[in-house]
Amino acid sequence: MLAEHDFDTFKALSPKTSSFIVDEVDLINIATLNLAERMQNLELEVDEYTCELERLAMLDTLTGLPNKAMLNHELQKTIACVGRIHDKIALMFLDLDEFK
Repeated sequence: MLAEHDFDTFKALSPKTSSFIVDEVDLINIATLNLAERMQNLELEVDEYTCELERLAMLDTLTGLPNKAMLNHELQKTIACVGRIHDKIALMFLDLDEFK
């Protein structure tokens, strides 16, 4: 279940320590639950960083406006929809010479 990232099911099915004496099996169970918790937190962190990188890849870091990659992405999506959803599309492209 850990390999499949099914952390909630793993936690629900793992045995609970109910005895007063903690033995090696209980220690292994506790360590495994801690590992599952850490893996789940790392997975959430990776997802957050991935979303942030995807956002940064599509926006200009200085202005926060969509960049050329976003234009290409949105244009490809719109062209793919021509004939199915849209009948026509329009594109207005402004080029500012020596804009810095």
